[in-house]
Amino acid sequence: NTLKILENWRGKFPKDKKPKLVLIAMSGGGQRAAVWTMKTLQFLDSAFNQDLLKKAMLMTGSSGGLIGGSFYRELYLMKQNGANIQLNDEKYIAQLAKDKLNPMVFSLVVGDLFFKFQKVEIDGQKYYKDRGYALEEQLNKDTDYILNKKLKDYKNEEFESKIPMLLITPTVVNDGRKLYISPQPVSYMCKGLVYNYNHKSSIRGIEYSRLFSNQNPENLRFITALRLNATFPYITPNVQLPSEPTMEIVDAGLSDNFGVMDAIQFTHIFKDWIEEHTSGVVLITIRDTPAENQIDQFAFKPLIESAITPLDNLLGNLTRLQNIRNDFNVEILQQLLKKDFFAIVEFQYLELPNENDEEIEHASLSWRLTSKEIKGIVNAIDHPTNKKAFEKLKNLMKK
Repeated sequence: NTLKILENWRGKFPKDKKPKLVLIAMSGGGQRAAVWTMKTLQFLDSAFNQDLLKKAMLMTGSSGGLIGGSFYRELYLMKQNGANIQLNDEKYIAQLAKDKLNPMVFSLVVGDLFFKFQKVEIDGQKYYKDRGYALEEQLNKDTDYILNKKLKDYKNEEFESKIPMLLITPTVVNDGRKLYISPQPVSYMCKGLVYNYNHKSSIRGIEYSRLFSNQNPENLRFITALRLNATFPYITPNVQLPSEPTMEIVDAGLSDNFGVMDAIQFTHIFKDWIEEHTSGVVLITIRDTPAENQIDQFAFKPLIESAITPLDNLLGNLTRLQNIRNDFNVEILQQLLKKDFFAIVEFQYLELPNENDEEIEHASLSWRLTSKEIKGIVNAIDHPTNKKAFEKLKNLMKK
């Protein structure tokens, strides 16, 4: 099935010139990541005259980043279908930047504590109203309900390559594996990266549509799938799915906050086809954190604080550990492919000093942003690091 999608993707370009295959990986990070992803995609797609998403085969990621990417993808699809849409209109950033924390807090106080037995009916099934439902409804409202679709509603458009495939990959708490949610069959993503073919690799994921084949998986609300992918502890409740034993779902960022591993996995699986039919792979990563972090200064700590420091550092450095793992796997993939065939370009949310040489307020990891934080995120596209990344991307796309 995916090979046919790749062929449909290839059919969009002249036969006598091999195109670049673009993968887009978007990091988690709440509303900050959603706005930064939206701004970056608007800037890049406009700079390439809407040719970038045309060349994009796959979108991956976590939490807010995937929400921003999904919103842009839907707008791109609507424009293809004749809607009068300016894809780089700032109003779409304003929509994503609307406060989503207050509705969840209200739900926590009123719904979770006092009216926890309130239910809502969707497709004949009843569900409890909670903070997760509040986030879905607020996101629907803020985006004019254009994401209020079912998973199956994207199946044909993805198959015909009118839009990139998009993988939603929340983490299964029970065993740490990924749950792969897609309107397409993607069981190939569930196997490990096999570098030594004499070694039997472990199963790294579960295909949602196959496991829940008797529960009409294609009718899952797309916005619900996005919320599963952004289920951050204490902010939105963990989700239990009707498996045996019960499967508990949390944020995709727990296993890979950046979506890089899935992009690598996809490239590795289809590398023979990709090497034959394209001029190379460009992985665009949209990060809401710097790619390089400074090492914290050592400071003397009291006995109790020093006892919990190792655990605190482990949790705080989760994304750094993922960075190291992702870099390692990128290097291995580059060795497996033809020379200079796979390139990665990073766009990072970095504060841009204002005219008075004062740092713009760094956006918090939350579902509420101040006007200063929004301004800082939008302006980050002009950071020298991102300008350099853009020049690199332009050169890669010419080859």
